[in-house]
Amino acid sequence: MSNREDRDINDKHFDRENTGQQDKEDIDLELVKSIEKLVEEETNVAKASLESQSADSTTNIQKTQEDDITQMKTQILPSIKEVEEEAGVRGSEKAVVKKEVTNTSKQSDKTEKEEDNKKKKQTQIIIAAIVAAVVIIVIVTSVIAGNNKKKTYRYNHDKAIELYQKQDYKSAVLYFEKAYQTNSGMKDTEMMTLMYECYLKNNNEDSAFDMLKNILSLDKNNEAALKALAQYYYNKQDGESLNKLIADYRGTNGEKYLAQYEVEPPQVSEKPGEYSEELQITLLAADDCTIYYTTDGTQPGKNSIQYKESIKLASGTNVIKAVSVDKMGVVSKEAEFEYKINFKKPEAPDITPVSGVYTAGEKIVMEAKEGCTIYYTLDGTTPTTSSQVYDEPFDMPEGNTVVSAICVDKHELVSSVTRRNYIINASKSYTYTEALEFLKSRMKELNVMQADGVHTPSGEEIVFTYLSKVTIDQNEMYYIQCDIKKNGSLSTNGFYGVDAKSGKCYRITGAEGAYKAVAY
Repeated sequence: MSNREDRDINDKHFDRENTGQQDKEDIDLELVKSIEKLVEEETNVAKASLESQSADSTTNIQKTQEDDITQMKTQILPSIKEVEEEAGVRGSEKAVVKKEVTNTSKQSDKTEKEEDNKKKKQTQIIIAAIVAAVVIIVIVTSVIAGNNKKKTYRYNHDKAIELYQKQDYKSAVLYFEKAYQTNSGMKDTEMMTLMYECYLKNNNEDSAFDMLKNILSLDKNNEAALKALAQYYYNKQDGESLNKLIADYRGTNGEKYLAQYEVEPPQVSEKPGEYSEELQITLLAADDCTIYYTTDGTQPGKNSIQYKESIKLASGTNVIKAVSVDKMGVVSKEAEFEYKINFKKPEAPDITPVSGVYTAGEKIVMEAKEGCTIYYTLDGTTPTTSSQVYDEPFDMPEGNTVVSAICVDKHELVSSVTRRNYIINASKSYTYTEALEFLKSRMKELNVMQADGVHTPSGEEIVFTYLSKVTIDQNEMYYIQCDIKKNGSLSTNGFYGVDAKSGKCYRITGAEGAYKAVAY
C-alpha cells in the first residue's frame, strides 16, 4: 500500500473521529463494502485469467498433437513388413528413416517443455491472486475488528469519560449511549449518573429524567439519583410527584436522602395525655403550610378539615390526626395526638346560714362555682335537674325545713348534695340555757370546742359567764363572757351574743351603749 493510500486512510480515520457516531459507522460500512467489492473483482480477474490460460493451453496441446499426427501420416515411412520384403535396402535410406524419427522425438520434447512453462506461469498467477486475496481479507478483518471494538462497552465508556472530562458533553453522551446499549453498560449506575449529567448539560431533561429512573430501578436507594430526582421535581414545582417520592421511600434507607424536601408535621399547644378539665387544642405548623386534620380516626389529607381555630375536646378519648401541606403540595408525615378527658364532678353548693333555729325573715343564700347551676328542694328529697333552680336568696320558711341542693356543671356532671335544717318559731324566745347550747354548737362547728362542750381542742377548760341581756341593732341578745381556765387561772377569750328569738350567734365588741355585733 502506498504512502498516499496510508494518508488517505488516516485522513478518513481522523474525519470519522471528529464526526457523529452515526457518520462513523456509515463510513466504516462503506469502506467494508468497497474492500469486499475489491476482493470480488480481484477474485474474478484471477479466475478469468486462470480459465483463459487453461483454455489456451488445452487448445495448443490439441493443435500440436493433431499437427504431429498429420505430419507423421504424410511422411513416407515403410512399414516393418515392407522393410523385411525389400532386401538390400540401402543404408542411406535407413539412416534417413532414423533421422526422421529422431526429429519427431525432439519436436515432442519441445512441446512438453512449453507446456511446463505455461503451467508455471499459471501457478504464479494463482499464487499472486491468492496473496492479494489474503491481503485484502486481512484488511477487511482489521476493519471489522475495529468496528467491533468500537461497539464494546469499554471502548465507548472510556471515550465518553475522556470527552466528559473535557466538558464536551454533546459528544460524550453519544459514546455513553453506545456503552449503555451493552450488558455491562446497563448495570453501571456510575456511568448512568454521568449520562444524566450530560443530558442536563445538553438541555435534554426528558432523557435525564428517564435515566434517573433507570438508575433507581437497578439501585433503589442510590443517593445521587434520589437527590437528583427530588431536585428535579422541586425545580419543576411538581409537589405531587415529590410527595409520592417521599412517601414511597418513607421507612427505607433512602429516606435520609430526601429529608431536606420533607415538611415538618404539625405540633400541638397542649401535651397529649389525661385531663380532668375542658381543653382547647391549638395546632401549629410553618408559616407557608396549611394544616388538615380529622377527629374520627381517619387518615387526614387535603380533603379533610382545614384547621382555622382551636379544637374543643369532648369528654372521653379524643384522637387528633393532622398533616401539614406546603405551598407546593408536599404532605408531611401524619401526626397523631391522643387526649383522655375525664371531667371531675363539681363541688357541692354552699348554703348559709348553717342549720339552726331562726326567726322569720331570715334569708337562705346558696353559692357554687362559675358555670354551675344550682337545683334545690325544701322537703328533704334529693334534687334533680327538674327541681327548683336557685337564682337569688329567699326567705327561710316557717317551721322545720330541710333544704337540699346540688350543682350541675356545663358538662352535665352532678355534684354531691348539701343539706341544711332550719327551724323558724317567730313567737318564742329562747332561754339562756337554750341560747348557750346554740353558742356551744356553733363553737363545735368551728372546731374551737371539743364534743364534750367543756374543753378546747388543746384540753383547756372553757368557762361561760352570763352577763346580761342587751339590744344591739334592734335584736335582743344574751350577752355571754367566755374564759379559758389554765393552771387554775382564768383568761378572757371573748364576748358573745345569742339572739333570744332566732338563736343566731354573734361576737360582741365595744362598751355598753356602743356594742357592735358580728355574726359568729
